[in-house]
Amino acid sequence: MRVQTVRSFWLARLSRYLAICGMLAPLAAIAFILVGAAVTPGYDHIRNTISELSAVGAPHPEWMNTGFILYGILIIGLSFAVRQHLAPRTGTTIVWLMVILHGVGVILTALFPYNAAITEGIHSIKDASHHLVSIVACVAFITGMLIMARMIWAEPAWRGVTRLSLVAIGIVSILFVFTLIPVFRDIAGLLQRISALAMFIYIEALSVKCFILSPHR
Repeated sequence: MRVQTVRSFWLARLSRYLAICGMLAPLAAIAFILVGAAVTPGYDHIRNTISELSAVGAPHPEWMNTGFILYGILIIGLSFAVRQHLAPRTGTTIVWLMVILHGVGVILTALFPYNAAITEGIHSIKDASHHLVSIVACVAFITGMLIMARMIWAEPAWRGVTRLSLVAIGIVSILFVFTLIPVFRDIAGLLQRISALAMFIYIEALSVKCFILSPHR
């Protein structure tokens, strides 16, 4: 029993640092997006998607690929902090797995870049894989947020995060659908960035809440 208590204590302490991982994830992603765009001639934040910065044929795909991988690793770290602060039940495990899946999906987008020279359609296994893991990452994020919002809806400590999650879910879901519609192709980059911003704000709020709930001594 004592060993289990000590283990729980150190896991709780560790969750504080894992929460910091979550705080850093959106900042890292934004930084690499800006740097990647800056070193890509002719890149348009309104029209061009984030994935185009890491595509085969892009001038410096290593910047965005690094950003994808770093973001994914930090998000996986955050998943353990979230798990630590939710009640031990089936929903908690699902939320934890969905956050991990989101992080892994983003990492895989770096490993399966699509061809920048192809402007329409899917023409290779890598193209198909890139689109698939991108969709999985997005759906996993939305699913995890929905389940978590339901779990913590009545808990006062999480009230602000719950409301924010519903707003983020709505924005991410709607804009995700819009990016799949050809008529919005010319503003795909803008739609994606608004969606990413909503997601990043939620991740920051969630990370800060996990940090606050973690023992500081």
